[in-house]
Amino acid sequence: MNNTVEPKEARDKPVLQVRGLVKTFHSRRAPHGLTLMPFWPRLQPREAIKDVTFNIQRGQFVGLIGKNGSGKSTLLRLISGILTPNLGTEDIRGTVCPCLALGPAFHGDLSAVDNLHVIADMFGYAISKRAEMIRRVIRFAELEDVKNERIRFLSAGMRTRLSLAMVLDMRADLYLFDEVFAGGDLNYKGKCLSVFDKWRKEGRTLLLATHRLPMLQDFDSVIVLDNGGVVGFGTPEDMIELYTRLRHKRGAEH
Repeated sequence: MNNTVEPKEARDKPVLQVRGLVKTFHSRRAPHGLTLMPFWPRLQPREAIKDVTFNIQRGQFVGLIGKNGSGKSTLLRLISGILTPNLGTEDIRGTVCPCLALGPAFHGDLSAVDNLHVIADMFGYAISKRAEMIRRVIRFAELEDVKNERIRFLSAGMRTRLSLAMVLDMRADLYLFDEVFAGGDLNYKGKCLSVFDKWRKEGRTLLLATHRLPMLQDFDSVIVLDNGGVVGFGTPEDMIELYTRLRHKRGAEH
């Protein structure tokens, strides 16, 4: 039996360290005043993420807010490893579970149960534990009556519930969520938020990008992104106020 105790300095290390992240995309743009041509040779750089640095401690719930196009989704994709940064590093201590898009992993011609078997294969679930995992997910998603129907015949709300239930059942040290509560009924959202409460008690860590500011009132911290850069990182009250000021200033300028 391994009785090794992790040193205190190791336990105190942030679960997520982001250092100087930069992500640049290139697109073809014709000179000002000319119609964009599909084969225009000149590539124009656009910095989507600009020198982003922050830490998140283990057990913290952190919100990520900013206007559309501010870089929230790009930042989460960099942290999850879906995108590669041009500069900088992201260091995750432990396992990460990204929930950045709901539904695309499902095969439309397979049933909910068969899709869960495929995903269990992808994530290395032990065969002996799969049946119970699938029962839990189907029950949480409230899809017992349609679990053997092909996914393509389920409503968008049903697919959303199945996606969320699957992610919420996974065990990880860090969860990355991107506006996952844009759809779904209030009762189901309440069930999901109760899982968040359970995660808090278990010391898990959440980074949630959202436009639903009231959700963040009880979070530990909030990060404000604007034009690809961090313009604030502090308490929910202060950062929501900062974000509101930025929106009003931008509205006044237009």
